[in-house]
Amino acid sequence: MTDSGQKTDMASVAVLDIGSNSVRLVIYEHLGRTLTPLFNEKTNCTLGRGVAKDKKIAPENASKALKAIARFGLVVKMMEVKAVYVIATSAVREASNGKKFMAGVELLMQVKGRILSGAQEAHYAARGIIFGMPDFAGLVGDLGGGSLELSIVGAKKDFDGETHELGVIRLEDDSGFSIPTAIKITKNLLEKSTVLNKSRHETFCAIGGTWRAFAQLMQVRSNYPLHMVQNYQVSAADALNLAHELIKYNGEVAGIETVSRSRRPLLVYGAVVMAAVLEKGNFKNIVFSSHGVREGYLFDRLPAKEAKKDPLIVASEEICYLRARSVVHANELVEFTQSFMKETGEKESSSQRRLRHAACLL
Repeated sequence: MTDSGQKTDMASVAVLDIGSNSVRLVIYEHLGRTLTPLFNEKTNCTLGRGVAKDKKIAPENASKALKAIARFGLVVKMMEVKAVYVIATSAVREASNGKKFMAGVELLMQVKGRILSGAQEAHYAARGIIFGMPDFAGLVGDLGGGSLELSIVGAKKDFDGETHELGVIRLEDDSGFSIPTAIKITKNLLEKSTVLNKSRHETFCAIGGTWRAFAQLMQVRSNYPLHMVQNYQVSAADALNLAHELIKYNGEVAGIETVSRSRRPLLVYGAVVMAAVLEKGNFKNIVFSSHGVREGYLFDRLPAKEAKKDPLIVASEEICYLRARSVVHANELVEFTQSFMKETGEKESSSQRRLRHAACLL
């Protein structure tokens, strides 16, 4: 960047995420310690519908997904994106025609895609949490349409990643759209979880579109003043109360009208998995994340030196370069306030020092 705020070294990057429920393209300004989306759009294709039973992606769902991906390919070309990553998860890896489907994707995107294993999906989901919440320690769960990934995160590392056939679309299919059956399936599968059985953490971190909708519903019902899910934390008891209410009344609860129509039927099954995880793990708190596999995948592609940087300070520096009248003045302010704190003998914690630094830059 120049002192005037003109970016000179940025190359845009995109991730096409082919999930069991939706296909999403996100284009970011550049690959860095913070990610600024320039384009973010999804199409619900339900690629995972029927895969558990038929072992293949239904032709009509594949066609819908490829039609969306064809347009995404044009968007990437028109926006002159420098680097494009294509990743596919549960539905594609389990389907017998998954590789054939990905060959079609390659033709449209002009880049070879990668089908993630369950362990890899768990790893990148956990890395997405470390990307957005570097100091997080606890159990991470990523609920998709076809699977649930669990892993332990601590000291900026992830451990013991595992995958379960508990995605919301798969749970609908496997249970025959019966909530009592879905509860039984979920509890039986989670009994086999090594991560849940060994974890002694108090905090569970929830990732995935259905759980984000769950968080947004909690916010609406509690008149929460912010409209963002990232780092939204509530007690496990409060989350369990809503989960049980959704299950009891089959989703017909206060505030449900604020949830998108396409997401509402899945929310009950997300509540089933949420309740089972929180009860078995005996968690005290739950925190929600808008970051997951996509961000984790890119985070793993950063040089080690860049990955170690503080995302708050990096983001503040970028905003400073773009918006400040004088970048030099902002940096001088950081030094001045540091000297002021030292001379006055005022004590500040590391977190307070970090916030002061960011405030000076902003």
